[in-house]
Amino acid sequence: MPRHWTIAACLSLCLAAASAQAETPAAFAARGAIVSADAANLTLKEADGTQDSFALAPGIRLLGMKTASLADVKAGDFVGIGSVADGKGGLKAVQVVIFPPAMVGTGEGSYPWKQHPGSTMTNATVSATVVAADATSVSVTYKDGKQSITVPPDAPILALVPSTAADLMPGAIAVVRGETGADAKHVVKSVLVGLNDTVPPT
Repeated sequence: MPRHWTIAACLSLCLAAASAQAETPAAFAARGAIVSADAANLTLKEADGTQDSFALAPGIRLLGMKTASLADVKAGDFVGIGSVADGKGGLKAVQVVIFPPAMVGTGEGSYPWKQHPGSTMTNATVSATVVAADATSVSVTYKDGKQSITVPPDAPILALVPSTAADLMPGAIAVVRGETGADAKHVVKSVLVGLNDTVPPT
């Protein structure tokens, strides 16, 4: 995994089963709308229209994502904020994800973010929020420093929440991650599914 983190990479770290093996199976990821799902298999329709079926590993890890608001961002929360330069020497958020308590500390720090040219991903703990007429400033701290990031009204605010197999409904957008074995079969180890029409970020 590269040094530079994205939201998806942070989720992958938390959700993936870490095991030391002499030969590590190749990792894979896929994204699309759920066509069908049962206890053993999941079928996705990907952006190019192709459908792929994946075997689900025993003990698969499920996480949901729902739409939230800035009112849900409180001091003490652990968040991931994707941001770009605001042209005034500061940072402006283009995406905020609120992590559940079980994921506190995931990918903590501030790194270049590949999602946007010249952007930054900061996974940190909220220390304070200041509401202004046109934007809210969120102050965060992490092990190597601290930042204040402006969150404009149009920045998507998302929250990660526990999920169950019942959330793997046809039409929901899901991101699956797993391993490809020597037999070329894809086995899904984790699923991030959008809840209530939420679309998980790439």
